[in-house]
Amino acid sequence: MKRLFLRNSLRVPVAIAIATLVSTPVQAASNLKTLVKSCFVLHDPSGKYDISPEWEEPAKVMGGLPILPDLTKRIKNVITADHGNKSVLIVGDASSAYRYYLASLAVSGDPDLAKFAHLEIDLPKIVEGHTLLGQVQEYWQKQISKPALGEDIILYITNLSSMIGLGASNRSSTGVETLFAPNIQGGKMRSVAFIDYFNYSRVRSDNNYVINSFSDTVFLPEYGNDDINGILLNYARAYIPQLKLTEAHVNYIKGTIGYYQPNKPEPQRTLTVFKELVTMMQEAVAKSGRFVMDKATLKAASMKAAQVPDWIIQKDFSMLKALPGKIRSRFIGQDEAVNGVVRLSRIGYGGGRTDEKPVASIMFAGPTGTGKTYLSKLLSKNLGLKMITMDMTSYRSSTSMDRFLSVMTDNLTINPHAVYVFEEIDKANVQVLDRLYFLLDEGIFYDRNQKPMYARGCFVIMTTNAGYDVIVKNRDKANVRELFELALLDRFRPSFLNRFDEIAMFRPFTDPEYIDMAKLHIRLKADGMKETYDWNLSVDDSIPTLIARESRSLTFGARPTLRMINGILSLGVTNYQIEMAPLEEGSNINLELLSAENKRFKLSVEGGDSLEFQVDL
Repeated sequence: MKRLFLRNSLRVPVAIAIATLVSTPVQAASNLKTLVKSCFVLHDPSGKYDISPEWEEPAKVMGGLPILPDLTKRIKNVITADHGNKSVLIVGDASSAYRYYLASLAVSGDPDLAKFAHLEIDLPKIVEGHTLLGQVQEYWQKQISKPALGEDIILYITNLSSMIGLGASNRSSTGVETLFAPNIQGGKMRSVAFIDYFNYSRVRSDNNYVINSFSDTVFLPEYGNDDINGILLNYARAYIPQLKLTEAHVNYIKGTIGYYQPNKPEPQRTLTVFKELVTMMQEAVAKSGRFVMDKATLKAASMKAAQVPDWIIQKDFSMLKALPGKIRSRFIGQDEAVNGVVRLSRIGYGGGRTDEKPVASIMFAGPTGTGKTYLSKLLSKNLGLKMITMDMTSYRSSTSMDRFLSVMTDNLTINPHAVYVFEEIDKANVQVLDRLYFLLDEGIFYDRNQKPMYARGCFVIMTTNAGYDVIVKNRDKANVRELFELALLDRFRPSFLNRFDEIAMFRPFTDPEYIDMAKLHIRLKADGMKETYDWNLSVDDSIPTLIARESRSLTFGARPTLRMINGILSLGVTNYQIEMAPLEEGSNINLELLSAENKRFKLSVEGGDSLEFQVDL
């Protein structure tokens, strides 16, 4: 009887314990309340805290999706260990692709990982409002280190290089990394950090102790085809179910966007196409009530996502036919350069080019003020392309090479279809020119990690004043072109010059061209006044001739002419409004020359007074 009593007495508390284990939810880590003030939530096993908006999209896409299983197992074994250093450093490309992988760790559903709270440290929050010496370190200790130590919490740092030096001052070059490193090295804190390849090399050189404080360093490989498809299909099901995208659709989109936007990594580049598809669907439904998703639609969406102009997508080559007239309506002289860019545009965009080189490459060389930059602007505007200007005087020294590589990589990633203008290319360091060899010859620019960046959608223009003195001195000679080319060889290697499709020589303007230029820019100034103020400006025919005669310059080109036009017209209008009365919208204004010798002008307003004024030309 006694033994029976003992068994029953044991069964009751055991049953209670089992019931408690089943029915009681996982408790939030005791210090999670403090941490969420300075962190973003990726996963809270207790369910008390929702996923932060910054992580909602990658968490929703990656939920239950197995990705890079071998790497995940390796990381999991470290950060879920009971003893020792529980930290991992992930090294990868400087893109947002790594965020999907970090989200997969947090929401994978693996019970070994799911029992931990996953939080990303909000680094800008750490320094917010802390300006006094030591305040950042004190905040880190109280709000990050102390609440996380020994808890079932995994802290993510999505930019390790930004954390290094956080809280540094004139007295100390180190920051919170000196607090973080001992904590992970001693096994007191679980952490996963990310750093891109470039900053990994830099930190290894300058702050190697931070790198060495991690238990393991892993390199994030490129996602495989199945991984990318899984991410994209999950995204489509979660956010755009109305499109009913299949794996066949996804594969076609990936192939198309991979050609037109080769420099942006997956899955980001295909996700941009998804967004374009949604926009196209909404527009089509609003217009005709139906949306057909065929290959033509998918290709158009991919090209739009890559910023390819609409006229190229629609093969509306009337744009190329009208290009000479549009340029000539706002540009005087330089027939060689104008004919060159028109010809290269037709070949590059009209289907005549079959290699991987840029759409076109041309060098504009000649005296300052002869229209090299202005022609580049007109070309990009009339082709509907963004113009990316690179001031090569900023890359004179070998120490500027890293900055040049970074800027070019960013530009080619964001703007794969644009007019790229390298201003004053003769000022660039020889190392910079060497990198541009491949861009001109093969349509490839190698970044700092020797990763190829494709420039097949770029119209490349390089400007230089090299040889200007030869052009000016020999402008009337029949062999000026030959002398000019010899002058270029004094500055550039033949192998570099030989990589351009064309080299256009810009000549000094002739006297008739100066008159035409004055007339053109007076008209453009009047058009600007009409558009901005609704003023109707007319100018005496003798004024363009005076401006052309007084402003022509072999040294400075067209710029004195433009300054003189602005000075005469703007000064007259300004003086009238100050001395006489404000000009109303719709005012009819006339400017006439009273004395060419004394540079005296008269500005009259219909229905109002007139004002005489003198300009020092």
